[in-house]
Amino acid sequence: MPRKPTMPDIGLFNKKLLTNSFVKKTKEQKWTQWAVKEGFTFLNESLAKHLTSENNVNIIRNAEIQRVKPQVNGQLTVEYASAGR
Repeated sequence: MPRKPTMPDIGLFNKKLLTNSFVKKTKEQKWTQWAVKEGFTFLNESLAKHLTSENNVNIIRNAEIQRVKPQVNGQLTVEYASAGR
């Protein structure tokens, strides 16, 4: 749930907000705002779950990446240090 401003005069807050140049720009360019309920940990876990269940993806965590090589077919090969290092 979004936090509400704690100002005595909410009308004054809205007037100032609507006249703010940054807010005007975001409305003109139709920027979107999003939030993740449980924070970025939830985002990472959800992304990992989706990638590993829907695609041919293997996620290796906490590994030192040595090199990323593009393949002719558009895929990437990631070389990483073994866990024993």
